[in-house]
Amino acid sequence: MSDLTQTNQAVTQGATPPRGNRLSSKKQGEPGLVQIFPREADAAPATWKITHRDVAGRSSECPWRLEDTKVSRKHLVLEPAPEGFLVSDLGSRNGTYIDGVPLGSGSQALVHFGSVLRVANTLLLAVPTVQSYATPPRAFSAASGVSKAVVAGPTLSAVWDEAARIAGEPHPVLVVGENGSGKEVLAQIIHAVGHPDKPLVARNVGAIPEGLFESELFGHARGSFTTAVQSRLGAFRSANHGVLFLDEIADLRLDHQVKLLRALDDGLIMPVGEDRPIKVNTRVVAATNKDLRQLVIEGRFREDLFFRLATVTLRVPPLRERKDEIILLALRMLGAQSGGFRMSTDTAEVLALAPWPGNVRNLLRVMLEACRQATKENRSIIEPSDLPDLEPLGSDDSENRPVLTTEKLRTAVLRSHGVIKRAALSLGISRSSFYEECKRLGIDPRELRKRS
Repeated sequence: MSDLTQTNQAVTQGATPPRGNRLSSKKQGEPGLVQIFPREADAAPATWKITHRDVAGRSSECPWRLEDTKVSRKHLVLEPAPEGFLVSDLGSRNGTYIDGVPLGSGSQALVHFGSVLRVANTLLLAVPTVQSYATPPRAFSAASGVSKAVVAGPTLSAVWDEAARIAGEPHPVLVVGENGSGKEVLAQIIHAVGHPDKPLVARNVGAIPEGLFESELFGHARGSFTTAVQSRLGAFRSANHGVLFLDEIADLRLDHQVKLLRALDDGLIMPVGEDRPIKVNTRVVAATNKDLRQLVIEGRFREDLFFRLATVTLRVPPLRERKDEIILLALRMLGAQSGGFRMSTDTAEVLALAPWPGNVRNLLRVMLEACRQATKENRSIIEPSDLPDLEPLGSDDSENRPVLTTEKLRTAVLRSHGVIKRAALSLGISRSSFYEECKRLGIDPRELRKRS
């Protein structure tokens, strides 16, 4: 059996926790390394506190021991630094990589907090507080009021905890975050914790048909307009004493913003066709992927409504800021398939370093397509070649493309060992977009491959 197969089996069958200077102290703020691959999807990851200069490797003599057959007996030296760790490779057989870039033998470099350190077939995340990873990943399920099973590492858990903490308060909540990052989960947590026996109603205000805003949100009386053959409660009354989740709030027209502001300020709504307002007690959670402050400056969003909504603001970090969760989510997605799929270390590294436009939705798309590709070739191990382009459909244009420079392209090809598709994946663009960027910058891709 190959070392790669053994490494991947450790993920699905349960890896033996590494020995050595494992996390034991309950003191907060101790920097260290978290093993993000291989790992068990439902268990706390292996962690090491890095509090002094010492050696890491496979040898039992090493204070920081890595149980990976591809790791050299004495592989590297680690030393605490203000923003991370200083790393020196000790002439290892299979190399040391920082965010995909190889570290030369005898060279020293800084691993910043949030960076991925690859030691042979093991991926480690540099973190400022290893204590945060002492417990298994958090999970919310349908039993908790969340519509689907979701998991979170320490970064997202902190946001969930804040949502739970303010769940019983009456104030509106503004949730900001990129598309696909999980903004709706916060509304579900607020409902589950603060209003479990009351309704949760969701509306995408950007998708409400023209002319139906008041009817959708505030309701209407029977006969109030031609097609009103029966009365309608509307979202506010349907969610009375519960939670109303208003997604894409930035898309609300200015004249509609005034009416929403009154409902938030006074708790009064005026259904279409009624003569007097109706009192409601509805907790509003609004969400957007846009910068409302900038829209206020541009005159496209009311300042008073912004201040009312932003009484409490929760930010959902994008997936690229939650590297500890990327591989965890990918493993869970693979486990949900029937093919017994696993992933190679190369694949895990590509996933961990990708910028993930589209966030979790895009990750799911990528993993499902990778499984289909591997199945065609009668394989169960997902390799980087199985991964499709990481760009969501419709994002392969100049406006949505990340700003790339010659140095970024060269670094991507270098850390991808000359494989253009892998370099494009790491940048979050398609292979065709990569070649377009090379042409724009006057770079010959063949020269990039030679230098790698």
